Amino acid sequence: MQNAYFRWYEQIQTDFVLFVLQDVTDLGTCASTKCPSQCTTGIPTPIAQSIQRLGKNSMCAIFANEGAKCFGAAENFLLQTAPVVTLGDEVAEIGDNFRTLDLGTATNQIVELSGRLDSACALLQDRQVICWGLNGVKQLGIGETTTGTFFNAPTTRVQDLDGVIAVAMGIQHACGMVASSGDIECWGDNSIAQLGLGTILPISIGSAVKAVVSH
Repeated sequence: MQNAYFRWYEQIQTDFVLFVLQDVTDLGTCASTKCPSQCTTGIPTPIAQSIQRLGKNSMCAIFANEGAKCFGAAENFLLQTAPVVTLGDEVAEIGDNFRTLDLGTATNQIVELSGRLDSACALLQDRQVICWGLNGVKQLGIGETTTGTFFNAPTTRVQDLDGVIAVAMGIQHACGMVASSGDIECWGDNSIAQLGLGTILPISIGSAVKAVVSH
């Protein structure tokens, strides 16, 4: 990530700040210019596949085969730290030192991220999902008996879930969309019917189940 910098644009209407990491090595005499739009030669080349918000106050840039590098307020385990830590507010925490999410053997396979409150999930290149954070109501999808807090992602993927093309984390539940069927499958807390099962029972489910909105 040498010779790289962040350009950011604030979208007031959506209360969202988008960061795009760009390589400026091809800007020639403009390499030291703060705004590349002022350059007359050279076009910045994005080196991050995408940038995604994780929770309310943190961002992660996803790189091909390099994982996700994150910064911001690491609230409630989303960035795999103690409950409240600020990442990126010191020189030693930026550039090559941005925090990389640790998903074990899946660290370099991240396609998409989603996180809310105190848990997060990653969609992987093999179209499976792995989650981390609090698991008090089985929102990590790793079974009916495992609870607790996982700072790093457990080795178990979300159970009974394959071929996923999108994932979304709620406050204490999550859902994934299956490519082959278009079904929505969910797991975690169902105390207010957030799994779409047509009932509020059972209270929580530790593996993916098909929501009634599926076709």
